[in-house]
Amino acid sequence: ARLVLIRRLCTAALETQQQEKLKANFWHRQYSNLSSYLRRLLVDYRQAAAEALADMESAPRKTLAYLFVASLGIVAWRNNPSYGDYTNQLRQCSLQLGQLSPSVRSPRCAEFINRLCQLRDAQQLRRLNLGFVSLLWATELSSDCRLPDHTCEHLKPRWTRLRPIDVGCFSRWILLSGALRDSDINEAEWGELRLSPADPVISDAWD
Repeated sequence: ARLVLIRRLCTAALETQQQEKLKANFWHRQYSNLSSYLRRLLVDYRQAAAEALADMESAPRKTLAYLFVASLGIVAWRNNPSYGDYTNQLRQCSLQLGQLSPSVRSPRCAEFINRLCQLRDAQQLRRLNLGFVSLLWATELSSDCRLPDHTCEHLKPRWTRLRPIDVGCFSRWILLSGALRDSDINEAEWGELRLSPADPVISDAWD
């Protein structure tokens, strides 16, 4: 019985040593494979960098053009306006327009800003992030609407029925930035003040 017990203990010890050797060999192989892969990757990157440097020296103008386009793309990507930027800019435009007297306020600008505020309050504005620019459009239904026309894939409105609102790039929304241009000029009031050369008030100025 003692011999059997000793034999079993020796066998278990040998099996444990073999398992430890197998584990050590496994991790050694993994380390070797990883080292070889990283070494080959470093060589490939070094060759690619050398070739790129040679191309830059042979064609400096093309290199500058590529660098300019890449820098412009990075700046556009980092300064791509969000939907929150649009709502903040719309709020500022609404406040600036509200500071003007109704007698001098442009009805055209007021109608444009009011329509955008209504779409925002109705949650009908949608933004599409294209990486470098953003597109904003208006849908017919609110985002909280749960009607079949809004939830069913086959009944959803087609993209041809979407109404484009604005385009955003470089931290600004283009159409909204120019919405307050001549906002302090009331077209209707100026239309009433238009005079022809035959008017007696300014007839002497046209002689």
